[in-house]
Amino acid sequence: MATRMRSIRRPSSAPFRAPLYRCLAVCLTLGWIFFQPQRSLADAVFTTEGAYFEVVGSDDRSVAAVGRLCDHIVATCGKYLNRLPTSYPQRILVVLCPARDVAFSGDYTTRSQVGGFVQVDFRWDAALDLEMVYRGLTEAFIQRYAIYHHGLKAPQRMHSWPVSALSTQAYLSLRTAQLDTFIDELRMVGPPDIQVLLGQSYVDGMPWGTGREGYWLLRSLRAHSIQSRQIARLIERAIAGNSDAQALQSMLQAQGWGRVVIEDWWSERMLALTQVKLGRVESMAVSQAWIGKAADFTHYQGEGRQLADLRALWQLREDATVREMLMARRELIALRIGRVNPAYFNAARSLGALYETVLDGEQTHEFVHALTVFMGDFEDAKHLQRMTNAHLDRLPAN
Repeated sequence: MATRMRSIRRPSSAPFRAPLYRCLAVCLTLGWIFFQPQRSLADAVFTTEGAYFEVVGSDDRSVAAVGRLCDHIVATCGKYLNRLPTSYPQRILVVLCPARDVAFSGDYTTRSQVGGFVQVDFRWDAALDLEMVYRGLTEAFIQRYAIYHHGLKAPQRMHSWPVSALSTQAYLSLRTAQLDTFIDELRMVGPPDIQVLLGQSYVDGMPWGTGREGYWLLRSLRAHSIQSRQIARLIERAIAGNSDAQALQSMLQAQGWGRVVIEDWWSERMLALTQVKLGRVESMAVSQAWIGKAADFTHYQGEGRQLADLRALWQLREDATVREMLMARRELIALRIGRVNPAYFNAARSLGALYETVLDGEQTHEFVHALTVFMGDFEDAKHLQRMTNAHLDRLPAN
């Protein structure tokens, strides 16, 4: 999403494209926030805008940073929203409110108005957590999507778990190291009731504390190698306010689970996610050999082409056989990572992220980044192993 930064917004060259209520709303918002009695009239107002969001604030670096986060939200959510338009006729207004000027409680507030106008206001200070920024932006984005397709009353009918799922997915794609902390918290609070999770309405909110509960459903579906477009259909139903339980059961049956009881499936998935692995971890040599094998495709031969190394994966990402192998290896990594030697843990995790990027990524630079991270992690681990072995070799024998 291309964005433009500017201070003090100029009149549009096509003044009748935006409805009058939108112009009034922006003006009133700016007037309330930036022209408080204690604020100088010389204070600058900065905006950046794209196809879906318009960000307003008094600090140009903050506005630019939130604009980039908006781009990330669109890229992440777009994989699971089948009918995302190329733009919104009324962009989502994001206002970065200085804490001293805030009248609402909490980190942010969202609201929708006549004509499909959606606004999210943040209490913008050093105490605001990045995860909360992602949640507020995602909430506004999905609320606007629901209004666009299902009318002004759609937010009252839609379910809340897609907001939780996609905001956490977007956040973890930027802060992958937080996943372990989130799983630890899940162990402490326990998994949510799946029927409550599927049926909870957006207006009522989640009856739990972390706000990440929907992500565990998304992660569980992906762990079964269910494709993004299939998960997207379930998310679309939830946004429309339709029943998710029967659709989830049909999806699982199509994956070979038969007449599965959803509660049993959910308990199994949560146990697999949260159980503490007992017993000793692998030696560094065993973990190195296993990761090397998991990253080896030299025996693959398809359509007259040989997959010589990982760099060729991107060109073959649409090959059905390659995709099947990647989904199987991604699942194997998820099951075994608890036993991997700590020296090779980052390499195992980044290899799984690489395969996920090949399966679901859209841009070449995403693949290049994921490949570079894995290769760096793997080489760092092997270097640490060599140094450790050399140190042990120098120790006197007992």
